[in-house]
Amino acid sequence: MVLDLGWSASLNNIKSLQTNSNVTKLILILHRDCLIPNSKIETHLHHISNAVISFDEVMANKIWVQVKKSGKIFKSEEIMSYDAPTSTFKLSPVLKEDNLKVTQSEKVSPGSLTTFKIETDQIQQLEKNKLKLPYMNKINEGKGKVFYEPDVVDDWDDEDPDEDLDI
Repeated sequence: MVLDLGWSASLNNIKSLQTNSNVTKLILILHRDCLIPNSKIETHLHHISNAVISFDEVMANKIWVQVKKSGKIFKSEEIMSYDAPTSTFKLSPVLKEDNLKVTQSEKVSPGSLTTFKIETDQIQQLEKNKLKLPYMNKINEGKGKVFYEPDVVDDWDDEDPDEDLDI
């Protein structure tokens, strides 16, 4: 259509079809090999479209899908297959090698990501469990209580409890 009518006439036809109430879906096919070098046709079509599907030149069933929803662009790479009994096309996402390596490798421990030691070994854990802190005896006897005596500078105003913090 673009080669036959020219870009402005084609764009006018596309816009009139988009605003026509009888048209529910509009699908345009663009062959890049028919484009004039350095033309802006592809850029304009990407701008007015809601979804762009590109086919891989090597694998004919591999496609890239770019969908615009509420101002955001979602991109995916998928393999298209045809199910003959149900007469439907199925899309399955392409798993990248990087994603496969992460899922196949062991989970990374937080201790290996830091410059200091986070985790405790068995000996340290045993020592920690043996440790008896002075307040633990009172808590276990049921006599442990916390007494708080307000300071002179404490303000117990219910309306603004953080007023004394100078924020």
